[in-house]
Amino acid sequence: MLRRAAAPGVAARLTSLALLLALTGCATGGGRGVPAAEDPPELDFLVALEHERAGQLPQALAAHQRALSKDPQAAPLLRRLAELSLALDRRAQAERYAQRALEVEPQNAELRVLLGGLYAARGDLTAARRTLTNDAGAPLNPDAASALYAVLHAAGRFAEARDTAAWLVEAEPDALRGPLALARAEQSLGDGKAAEEALREGLHQRPGSLVLYGQLASLRRWRGDREGELAVYREVLGIYPDHHATLLARGEAELALGRREESDRSFARVEARYPNDLRAVLRLAESNYAAGAWAAAARRFSHALRLQPGMSEVAFFLGVARRRLGDDAAALARFADIPPDSERYLDARLQAAIIWEGRGDSERALAVLDGAPAREGARWKPRRARGKSRRAKAKQAQAKAARAVRARPANAAALRRVELYRAGLLSRSGNLPAAIAGLEAMLRRQPRDADVLYNLGLLHGESGDSERALQVMHRAIESDPNHADALNYIGYTWAERGERLDEAEALIERALKQRPEEGHILDSLGWVYYMRARPLIEAGRVAEGRVWLRRAVVQLKRAAERIGGGGDPVISEHLGDAYFLLGRRREALQMYEEALRQKPRQDEQPDLRGKLDRLRVEFGKP
Repeated sequence: MLRRAAAPGVAARLTSLALLLALTGCATGGGRGVPAAEDPPELDFLVALEHERAGQLPQALAAHQRALSKDPQAAPLLRRLAELSLALDRRAQAERYAQRALEVEPQNAELRVLLGGLYAARGDLTAARRTLTNDAGAPLNPDAASALYAVLHAAGRFAEARDTAAWLVEAEPDALRGPLALARAEQSLGDGKAAEEALREGLHQRPGSLVLYGQLASLRRWRGDREGELAVYREVLGIYPDHHATLLARGEAELALGRREESDRSFARVEARYPNDLRAVLRLAESNYAAGAWAAAARRFSHALRLQPGMSEVAFFLGVARRRLGDDAAALARFADIPPDSERYLDARLQAAIIWEGRGDSERALAVLDGAPAREGARWKPRRARGKSRRAKAKQAQAKAARAVRARPANAAALRRVELYRAGLLSRSGNLPAAIAGLEAMLRRQPRDADVLYNLGLLHGESGDSERALQVMHRAIESDPNHADALNYIGYTWAERGERLDEAEALIERALKQRPEEGHILDSLGWVYYMRARPLIEAGRVAEGRVWLRRAVVQLKRAAERIGGGGDPVISEHLGDAYFLLGRRREALQMYEEALRQKPRQDEQPDLRGKLDRLRVEFGKP
């Protein structure tokens, strides 16, 4: 019988049965692979073993069950049935088999641990404790202690779990699971210091254990001690200088502390030793991208895509880096490769449209925004086909993809960016009615979107309807009282008209609280001061007017300094006007000449050339 120890006769019997299996084809599950009812249980047992070796667990379970039907009190069979049932996730069945096995051999510690573990898995603390401990209440053995610890900890009985873990540490002084369990229990009790002591004691027994060091670093992170976490990583690297996971963890910890340069050095060390580590490559690429190191970012993003193709997020940022490097063809190819189901699909279309507009091809830019291919050199080529043309089919597919994108809430922000840019592109292309219609369609979906209202106000202003523009800008401020651009627009418009200057100044001051270093808002404030000064001087109140003019010069000079990038012709002309009114005509001439070099906008600065010519005549300049 299988429940008794195998005597020499039994071993010989099993050997003979194994030979019989080979001869009859049972080992391969052939037509005669199922032993007959009159065959001995050992034959079913051997068939079960063959099924297990082949990974056929359901068939193995069935074979063991046949063997058990012939020998119902065989504890080894019952135990194996419990283990196979557990492997097949049939926990209730596993528990029944384990209970029957323990009834046959009540003192079998291994069976008690198996059954106790099953009780623990379903959270039955009472049954688990009864099965896993002796009459004195102590765990039967280290495996029983480990199972009992698990159920105690899961039940929130942290003090009892700590006592069980302490027993386990004493029972297995050189093993890892004791200190790990004790540290976890102490941590759950809120005693981080005791938890660290448990791990340090474990390291005393097992010096250099990476598992214990990893738990120690995690514990310090849990305690909010990121510096202490870094100290653990330094300790590990002192033992294992090039340990991969530790180098990565150190880089992440440094990044979390805002130490970008140190983090970059850690990830660069990983990259040097493990050049195909995707995580390090991407971290360094992100850092290069944030710093504007476009060539290095492009190189690393390209490498990341070779390591793991199909990452659309990486492809998008590679496209942006290529665009920044002036390689429009490569950028467009990358943007075209991003599929419609990617979160970056709409942003990729937007970037491609920016490239085409920069090339002076607004029509192509609009086509890209509306779903046409963004690849360099791509052009629609209508061809005849049965039914719908290929072009019509392609457009239909693009429209379907666009609808799918619009339906995804996660892309709402990207869709908004595309639609805002599209309206601006239409405006710059001279199609103001279409641009306004697009923004009004957006407002029907989001009537209180302050940015859409602001842009719509701008377009009404460009169309010459300044009153309508102001009405819409006021709506933008109602939606967002701190919308700096709308506040500045209204304030500057009133200043230009010489109206409501007190209110204009207050609105612009509110805008400056949001963006205190914004050059165009500083220019608006300076222009308010200028418009306060001019009527005073014209009325003969020169001293009062000059006070406002000096304040205007200060603000306008600050505005010019903040703009950078070659300056702004409107700000330069404003500063020239202030100097002129102060009687500093030579400085006014210099500012008007500077404004002319800055490519002035005729619609905004119709009088610049006349002012400049009059001063040149005055100073005898050609």
